[in-house]
Amino acid sequence: MIYNKLLFRITKLYSTYLSFVLISIISVELTIIVFIKLQYYYILNIEPSSAIIIITINLALFSALFSILLKMISSQKKLKKEKEKKAIIISKIITEFRNILNILTEKFGVWENDNATKKLFDSGIYKNVDYYEYKLMSKSDYTPKNNELINSLFKDSNHQNSQSDLYLSMISLVKNRNNNKIIIDYLFDPYFIENYIYNIEFIEKCNTIYHIDSIWFWFNENCNFINYSNLGSSDISYIEQSIKTIDPKYKFNELNDKTMAHICLKTSTYFNELYFILKFINRGIPLNNLFLIVCLIFCLLFGILSPILFTIIHFNVFHTILITNILLSLNFGFIIFLIPYIFYLLRNDIS
Repeated sequence: MIYNKLLFRITKLYSTYLSFVLISIISVELTIIVFIKLQYYYILNIEPSSAIIIITINLALFSALFSILLKMISSQKKLKKEKEKKAIIISKIITEFRNILNILTEKFGVWENDNATKKLFDSGIYKNVDYYEYKLMSKSDYTPKNNELINSLFKDSNHQNSQSDLYLSMISLVKNRNNNKIIIDYLFDPYFIENYIYNIEFIEKCNTIYHIDSIWFWFNENCNFINYSNLGSSDISYIEQSIKTIDPKYKFNELNDKTMAHICLKTSTYFNELYFILKFINRGIPLNNLFLIVCLIFCLLFGILSPILFTIIHFNVFHTILITNILLSLNFGFIIFLIPYIFYLLRNDIS
């Protein structure tokens, strides 16, 4: 499924750029042909008044392109606002997931072995070890600044691969492990979330190491590292409400590894969805907008300003014919190039 989507995007991108290159080549060739015809075969009786025709055509063209650009900017702003609203909704869901992890990691006696979890990571020399660095170092050639500390962690007598891995992955989503400052509300720490939307850097890091999927793996194995019965009734109630927010269709029967595995799987899809939304929100000037701006500049320079200067400045007959032919050829090629692109924009706008 993922392969097919990727192949479709690559094919679409390739066909778009290939079409752009082909149209560009055709336009350049037609520009050269028209210039040769005008310059050497005298198919038109060229006069300086031809500049007025060029200006008139390009004023209409400039107006049309500018209108399209404004319409595109307006629709993109509207779409961006819709994406931001969607990002806020998904961010709330992710916060509920982090709230569940916070409850499961904040108290002693909940985990099977506190020495391999809370005592190991909440204080002491490993309190700043982050799961991202820990995981990336274990699966690649990545070398963090605290690589010696992480190496010593693997050798520590209290470190239990599976249970310690699960706890560190969960606590790293609750707290910023690289910050020693006291944060009143970990769930809304700016390291994770700002203006109700999660930072793309944080989401990207999580997706890079398949953070949520790693948590899902241990719960799906039914490792029974957590004593859910040791949680208070208020904690269970908070978790139940959070689960309903994450997946309203899920029927909460009993809090166990199976339930947590389901919630992790659901949350993982939200992380992926939010990442693509954030990429859209944080992107720069879209290529279509940039291309239209370039077209407007070309239209302004060679279709309006240059002909105006041409009518003001007096040239001899040879230079007058040459400049007029150049301007006519450039504008002809430009219009030929622009027509397919405008159809492409209109088709996208309709779809």
